[in-house]
Amino acid sequence: MITAISIGSCLDIIVVLLWARHENKKKQQGHFSNPNRLTNKTWFWYLVSMGIVLPKNGKLTFSLKNFILTVIFLVLLKFWLFDQLETI
Repeated sequence: MITAISIGSCLDIIVVLLWARHENKKKQQGHFSNPNRLTNKTWFWYLVSMGIVLPKNGKLTFSLKNFILTVIFLVLLKFWLFDQLETI
């Protein structure tokens, strides 16, 4: 189960990075008609991508600092879950 959670977390990060690249391409081509889209909000990207992808200067950018903090958090969570499973 822990392996599945780890794989799912990695896939989530990859999917969000691909989605951000797609959104940037759409912005460059001018396909956005509504400036109040949900994906234009900073809090949306904090929820969806755990702060790894954030809007900056009108583009979605990769935050290395948030990526490292997220990886550390997920590794610590994994060790904590292993510890909890051992006590059962």
